[in-house]
Amino acid sequence: MNHPAPQAQLLPSLRAAPRRPASRSQAGAALAIPFVVVVILMLAAFGMWWVANQDIARFQQMSEDATERAAKLDGDYSAVIEQYQELSNLVGYRDAGNATSKSSAGALQASIDSVKGQLGAVLGQEDVTLEAALDALQSAYQSSQTALAKARSDYDSANQARQAAESVANSIESNYKSQLSDFNQQLRDEQARADSQGRSDQQRVDDLLASEQTKDSQLRSLQRDLEDLRAAAKRQQSTADATIRSLAQRQQAVQPEAPDGALLSVSADGSMAYLDIGGRDGLRRGTRFEVLRQGKGGELTPMGSVEVREVESDMALVGVLHEVDPFDPLLPGDVVRNPHFNRGESTRFFLLGDFPLTLSREFVSQRLEDLGASVDDTLSVDTDVLVLGHESLADGEFAKALTESEDFILADKLGTRILRLDELSEFLRY
Repeated sequence: MNHPAPQAQLLPSLRAAPRRPASRSQAGAALAIPFVVVVILMLAAFGMWWVANQDIARFQQMSEDATERAAKLDGDYSAVIEQYQELSNLVGYRDAGNATSKSSAGALQASIDSVKGQLGAVLGQEDVTLEAALDALQSAYQSSQTALAKARSDYDSANQARQAAESVANSIESNYKSQLSDFNQQLRDEQARADSQGRSDQQRVDDLLASEQTKDSQLRSLQRDLEDLRAAAKRQQSTADATIRSLAQRQQAVQPEAPDGALLSVSADGSMAYLDIGGRDGLRRGTRFEVLRQGKGGELTPMGSVEVREVESDMALVGVLHEVDPFDPLLPGDVVRNPHFNRGESTRFFLLGDFPLTLSREFVSQRLEDLGASVDDTLSVDTDVLVLGHESLADGEFAKALTESEDFILADKLGTRILRLDELSEFLRY
């Protein structure tokens, strides 16, 4: 739209007007003309701006409409593409590894033609329509379903028969297990009876072996007694020579019947007393004495026993161990005796063989020393007593008898007194 400028229309009229002498009104009009021209120009500019805005708005609306139509076309195109892809996915005959691939119409047609040809050969028709092919496939499918249902029915029947057979087999297995359990129980009972009989037989065998061992022990005891008798015979044969040699080399032992001392005093309560034997006589603490009382005929009557508690040079304090008659207490003047104590002398012992745990070699040695005796490492002419132990257990039944040892034979020749273990226990009670 073209709008002529007001200034262009005004200029010709100004040129055509005759020049008249200027008056005051004309001068005012001449002054107002530029202002009117400016106003007209402004109105013309505003009109052009408004027309331009209307054109811009119209063009914007047209652009938005075109954009909406393009978006709708894109949506329709995407929907068509999606439907086509869904159809391709349903039909197949496409590249499964490519999500945007489409079905090949040629491949689909070739496959349909192949199916139609195969069905035509089966049905005996040269030209088979797709509808007839689909009908034939549906019929074949229904036939396969019918066959499948029959197969399932047959399977169910066979399964029921199998379950019935398993039930019978389980029943048979249960009966078999029951019979097997009864048989195992009978077998265990028989085995228990056999074990009991075996233990009884073993006990009888053990009893027989024990009896044989007892007999062997008795036989060994008899053999030892025989050896002792032989040794005694040998001792009797050499007694004279041994006695002569022993008397030539040592003093005779004090007779055990001779008293060793006497009680000097007894405490008021009868629990302590003093002896007339002291340290200068070789007395030691722990030595025990038998207390005797001399009768009218010189006979010694046992009255009790005492044990040395404290030793002085010429006397000793003793404790009363027991009294034969509490109503007849110990009195001063009663004599004391210990077969192993000799005033001023020490009895010498030699231990031969092995000793049991209850009466060990160490205990015997210590006890003899406590009693004032001494224990020699080797047998000599100065040995007073030989203590005979047991044969070595390490040698077993082949152990050599102690009576055949050189020490025993030498002691026998010297006439040395010999004590066995049972005699030693009585000896050590003092």
